[in-house]
Amino acid sequence: MAKISVVIPVFNAGKTIIDCIESVLRQSFEDYDIIVVNDGSSDSTLRLLESFSRNIKIITIENSGPAVARNTGIKASNSEYIAFLDADDTWYSEKLEKQYNLIKQKNVELIYCDCKRIFPDGSTGLRSETHKMVRGWIIPNLIEKNIIATSSALVSQKALNKIGIFSESKKILHAEDYHLWVRIADKFKVDYVDEPLLNYNVSSGGFNSLQFEKSLKASEYVFNKIITQGFQRPIDIPQKEWNQLISKAKQLRNIKAGLNIFSLSPLKARHYFFKAIGFKKNGLKALIFLIATFLPKQAISWIKYVINVVNLNIKS
Repeated sequence: MAKISVVIPVFNAGKTIIDCIESVLRQSFEDYDIIVVNDGSSDSTLRLLESFSRNIKIITIENSGPAVARNTGIKASNSEYIAFLDADDTWYSEKLEKQYNLIKQKNVELIYCDCKRIFPDGSTGLRSETHKMVRGWIIPNLIEKNIIATSSALVSQKALNKIGIFSESKKILHAEDYHLWVRIADKFKVDYVDEPLLNYNVSSGGFNSLQFEKSLKASEYVFNKIITQGFQRPIDIPQKEWNQLISKAKQLRNIKAGLNIFSLSPLKARHYFFKAIGFKKNGLKALIFLIATFLPKQAISWIKYVINVVNLNIKS
């Protein structure tokens, strides 16, 4: 029985799956197995996977989405730990070794790491530049944003047995990973390796306004229904301070949602900016963004440029 199972869900990833799997095969840590769940691919994916048949276990299912695919891989594993890897990402050779050593040393149930983001235009940047990395009881940070990239996560079967696997509810489509991390972080401490250990490809996505809004609503659903209603306040945080954290997180999430969807639909961005006005710290900034959504179309290009500049500078 391997100490770690690497679970890779894949759907029509013929262009990236070879690099992905080869990055696992180059790991300095050798006590692992690879479970690839082919989520009903219709391109060359399955043929390419079969060329690795001696090194990986291939499970083919009807197209059901990443949550079902990852859960299929988890259920097929007998390992103590599960590492997740998306089919368009690649690991550095020391990724598993450094995370395994740390998870054993710190006696925690979830480890993540920094990653190098590669954007469609070829530019790069560390995820930690926009997603502050924290350790310990991280719920206060998770209520603001998802700070854990799926391909960076190493989680124990102990945690999954206690809190469950990925939710397959359509209500949280595109936010299943966030939902799992907050459930784990509510019960267990979390740690991280303070260096990039993978390349994370930021897809251009092809999202239209409706699809992007569904993604935002899924994340909002997790925040509202799971965090504010289903999670206990950390015992070391007074109730008043906890309430302030929740309010602040709501505002920041609405501002960032508005900024993210602005280029697709200023009208829909208006909805998020309006909800963010009430909290003092960034209230004026939210008001300025709200006003921007009423400006004539000729000003939109300039506004989009300003938004891209300030998007990384929202106070947290």
